[in-house]
Amino acid sequence: MNKHRYCMKLSEDLKFLQTQCNNGRGLSCVDTMIMYLDADYFHTAKVVATNEWDKISGYPILAKYIQSNIL
Repeated sequence: MNKHRYCMKLSEDLKFLQTQCNNGRGLSCVDTMIMYLDADYFHTAKVVATNEWDKISGYPILAKYIQSNIL
């Protein structure tokens, strides 16, 4: 799978998972990751995930997916 398609898949998956967290509102830091993935900036999305891990780790559904696919 090429980089663009991989970033788009990650973005789509995160958008779906966001609806299951924080009463359907998701997390703003994950919204930021989605924005970078939509622009094909995987490395920057990874940096956001690393920097915001303290927030993300409180939501096991998102944390497991991000840990497995981005970090």
